[in-house]
Amino acid sequence: MTKQKIVIRVSLASEKTRSKAMALVAKADGVSSMGVTGDGRDQLEVVGDGVDTVCLVQCLRKKIGHAEILKVEEMQNIGVMSFARDRPVQTKGGTS
Repeated sequence: MTKQKIVIRVSLASEKTRSKAMALVAKADGVSSMGVTGDGRDQLEVVGDGVDTVCLVQCLRKKIGHAEILKVEEMQNIGVMSFARDRPVQTKGGTS
């Protein structure tokens, strides 16, 4: 599976609810990173492989309150191969 970037709007009124939401997201299967984003610091950005978005939002709604899926997108894997293609290859002789 490919990595997904999920943005969820959650009502994060206090520091306690923010930490509770972060703990719930961290326990979800497949989550590799997360963060609080948005102008009002009311959005959770979750990155992971095989994350069940609907289950995650239902859990947040049950424990925190209002939660809304804003965006789910596949992330482009920027690996070593794509980086190496853009650079010139040098041989031991000194010139390529």
